[in-house]
Amino acid sequence: MLHDRANVTESVQTDAQVPTRRHILVVEDNDADVFLLKEAIALHKLNVGVHVVENGALAISYIESIDGNPVSDGPCLCLLDMNLPLRSGPEVLRHLRRSQRLAAIPAIVMTSSRSQTEREEIMRLGASAYFHKPITYGEFMDIGNVLRCFLPASHA
Repeated sequence: MLHDRANVTESVQTDAQVPTRRHILVVEDNDADVFLLKEAIALHKLNVGVHVVENGALAISYIESIDGNPVSDGPCLCLLDMNLPLRSGPEVLRHLRRSQRLAAIPAIVMTSSRSQTEREEIMRLGASAYFHKPITYGEFMDIGNVLRCFLPASHA
């Protein structure tokens, strides 16, 4: 059966029409904190996916893989725990800031430490913000507001 092309409705979308869902890189070894972070993203209705790596060595490998693949979709933000196994948070942050493709993305550092010296070091290394991990659920949900401040407008 032949169809007249003028009578056929096409549902093909161009790249400009397809909504993209960016993601954030979460470098966190604590499953409970990852769960709470995902809860905060849902609560604040942030339009981002989450890519989790659980140690500093994997984070550095991930950064290097993004640098090595110019067509890969890198994260629009990094949420980084200070105290990580294998490679430290500051070491990951240094790698991120030297990255060819990811150096300019916001990096929010999370920690349970209240050390002013640690905070100053992290900011000197190029952190965009510093978030103290709170004890209560409600306080932890505030990370959603912090993320919203640093996400591109179309994802916030």
